[in-house]
Amino acid sequence: MFRDMKLTKAGALLAMALSTACGARSSLEAPSTGSDGGGGGTAPNGKCGDGIVETGESCDDANHVDTDLCRNDCQKARCGDGVKSAFEACDDGNTIDTDGCRNDCSLPSCGDGVVENGEACDSPNPDLCTPLCLLPACGDGFVAPSKEACDLGASNDDRPAIRLIHDGASQSVIPVRGAADAVGFYDYQSASAHTGFEKLHTSNLFLYQESGVSGLDLFTIHGIDRDSSGQSEGDGRVDETFGGLPASAFVALVDDNKKELAMAGSGQAVGSWDFHDNTDGGVLGGIPFPGTWIITVDATFLTAITSFRYDDAKTGPVGLAGTHVVLQAFDSPSACRTDCTVPRCGDGILDGGEVCDDGNTAGGDGCSADCKSTS
Repeated sequence: MFRDMKLTKAGALLAMALSTACGARSSLEAPSTGSDGGGGGTAPNGKCGDGIVETGESCDDANHVDTDLCRNDCQKARCGDGVKSAFEACDDGNTIDTDGCRNDCSLPSCGDGVVENGEACDSPNPDLCTPLCLLPACGDGFVAPSKEACDLGASNDDRPAIRLIHDGASQSVIPVRGAADAVGFYDYQSASAHTGFEKLHTSNLFLYQESGVSGLDLFTIHGIDRDSSGQSEGDGRVDETFGGLPASAFVALVDDNKKELAMAGSGQAVGSWDFHDNTDGGVLGGIPFPGTWIITVDATFLTAITSFRYDDAKTGPVGLAGTHVVLQAFDSPSACRTDCTVPRCGDGILDGGEVCDDGNTAGGDGCSADCKSTS
């Protein structure tokens, strides 16, 4: 009997121990800190991590991974909880949309509509912002439709019919046009030219275009008989070399001495003028227009001449820096100009391939409707 009583007492102690163990929290259970969907929220008797969703839990995946869809506190992962889950690019736990992590837990990127640090703009409107989140500018390679007709970026180019280059400067030029042929326009009288461009102590260079006739003539004129104030030119000496002349080029006019200007081998002509109280010069003809050529002019002014200039039909005299001049012609326009406009006949700009452009596409007014003829 005494032995039976001892067994009964041992059984009671065992039952009490088992009862205490059944009420203990598992090693995965988090302390209850509320039910805000963030950290904690289990019921007093819940067992977070046992794989069973109980009161106070929104999930329970029975693992220790805190970055999957179910947090280790048995709450579903959500954007803004401060823990970067596998489905999030970031999660900084705040509501600032312009820091390093967006409010939808995505990383900032150009095109997301939010202007971040390093972005000048962020808009799908190409007139307001480029795809690189930079403010639109001609030459960036993106077309702003309301401001630009084209934009090829670094490939934008001004390709005029004729380009003048001197001492690093470059500009488009338009030939002087007249009804007379080159010899008639030179108007050689009293051993002097009378084109209207002559000036005291000045050497003039210009391209001439006879109306209704294809091709150009290159004029070079030095000094003047006597200017309006009565001053005379005095003694002068000029040497010039012309290079890169097209195969069709020839000497169209020599002032008063045939030796003053002559062809000197393929693509080259040489001029040497001595003059006293008058102009001197000559004309090279047979220059194709439109054309693709690069003519160089190198001048040496020994006496009298102190100014060198190019006479442009649109802008007037252009002072030439240095004594090396380049005239370059193009027979086709660029696809997009540097001001992001598309070259076209009738826009008033003499582009490559055009022999005239009077700002319209009407024929019979000195420039054909296709800008290919002056007749």
